[in-house]
Amino acid sequence: MDDPELIRLDTPTRDLWPPKDPNEEVEEEDEESEEEDEAEEEEQPYVKFRRMARAVKMLIHVCHVCKSLLVTSVSQESWFALLDNLIAVTTLQQSQKKGREFVRLVQNGAGKFMQLTFDLNDYKQQKQTEGLFTDEIRDIMRQRPGTRKQDKVDEVVKCLKSMSKQFREYPFTVQRKIVQYSFYDKYKHNRVILREGLAPDGIYFNVSGTLITKPEGRKNTEEIHPGDKFGEEDLICGCARRSTVITRHEVELLFLHRF
Repeated sequence: MDDPELIRLDTPTRDLWPPKDPNEEVEEEDEESEEEDEAEEEEQPYVKFRRMARAVKMLIHVCHVCKSLLVTSVSQESWFALLDNLIAVTTLQQSQKKGREFVRLVQNGAGKFMQLTFDLNDYKQQKQTEGLFTDEIRDIMRQRPGTRKQDKVDEVVKCLKSMSKQFREYPFTVQRKIVQYSFYDKYKHNRVILREGLAPDGIYFNVSGTLITKPEGRKNTEEIHPGDKFGEEDLICGCARRSTVITRHEVELLFLHRF
């Protein structure tokens, strides 16, 4: 039988001899860490910029994908297809249809007859509110919420009170707060504003354009005209959005977020 001492002597000694100094091992580790730190410091600014740009580009791509999925899911609903056809027919009819005018001849002070016309469409709510939301009001509402001056807020309050019956139902102090803390935004045709099933995040006031909604439990769609508000009922009951709201034309909205 072999001697155990001889076996130990026959084993390789390159890993055992010469013995390593513990201080040398610590110095090697320090050198490696210093090399890593130097490599990080030597990274050029444009390299960091390219890395961050790739991350931003990826986030933008994800946002576009999410938006396309949302639009696709809404467009696949049966009521949306019917609505799209109704919009096309209504737009064609409105372009061909002229307002009915009442004409009457009256005699002026000089004895001559003058023609007076009266168009009922000019006195409808949607027609009356078209010129009330002026560029000056838009500039005020584009300011950051909470920083609008009080005299400017009162101008917007006066404008909204002349546009919206629902806005006039609030107390004056509440009207001021709505104008002070609401956001202004403009949306194009076929843009989803509210999505059924999502958590309620605030209320909206329509100041121009028309939106379409299909309330829960109803077969027919409804229109949201300038001066109307929507989204408040879901906020009061604390339930998820019970209907989807999309833009029929280009619209302008005031949005009061639930903080």
